[in-house]
Amino acid sequence: MQGSVRRNEQRVALCPICFSSITNKQSIWAYIKQDFIICGDCRKNFIVVNRCTMFCEVKLHILYIYNSFMESLLFQYKEGKDVALQQIFFHEVVKELETKFRNYTIVLPPSSIQKNKERGFHCLKSMLEKCHLQKISPFQKVGDYKQSSQPFSKRKNIENHIRFIGIHEKCKKRLLIVDDVCTSGHTLRVMIQLLKLHYEYVEALVLTIHPKLLIEMNKRKFKKGIFSLEDNEKSWFMHNHRFEDI
Repeated sequence: MQGSVRRNEQRVALCPICFSSITNKQSIWAYIKQDFIICGDCRKNFIVVNRCTMFCEVKLHILYIYNSFMESLLFQYKEGKDVALQQIFFHEVVKELETKFRNYTIVLPPSSIQKNKERGFHCLKSMLEKCHLQKISPFQKVGDYKQSSQPFSKRKNIENHIRFIGIHEKCKKRLLIVDDVCTSGHTLRVMIQLLKLHYEYVEALVLTIHPKLLIEMNKRKFKKGIFSLEDNEKSWFMHNHRFEDI
């Protein structure tokens, strides 16, 4: 009898964020897809943007808003070394990512070698572990520079701290820059400029974007995103007018 109880307990999947039942408050759409790995309560905090715009003359795909929930989640994953969270960030788009960008090579932003050693894993690379597209790291940080610790007015100086070290692997001619957080856009701008010197076709995708940066972008240039994210239209327009509350 005890063995049967244990087996039943093991069948109850828990949300890796809040540890409630993974089926808790799931939407009808989620049940139809049957492909959820976090509970519905936590999923509601992923504020969908799912828009495409032009940034530095390349297509920029935006998935979610960088709100306090995302900030704490990324901190728990990166600084708390909670590797159980690594699959949740891109889970809803990873299959579409492979399909829509099958002719692309993913370019990862520069990361601190020391930080990677301390954590024991490369944060963004681990997030994209389930994505089977080729991934390269052609950038290197120069000096001990952390963008998030800089005041907003000095973040444009990031260009002095990123170096293009070249692409040695046999990669495809189309490149897709993927980053987890875009706050000021300066790091993304530098990566695009450096890659455009060597490659003709470059696009970018960010997991989260700071609401103030999204507001600064010309809204008339936004187009519907290419991913089948739940409630993308309703969620984006609903939250687009109350970013100050996020």
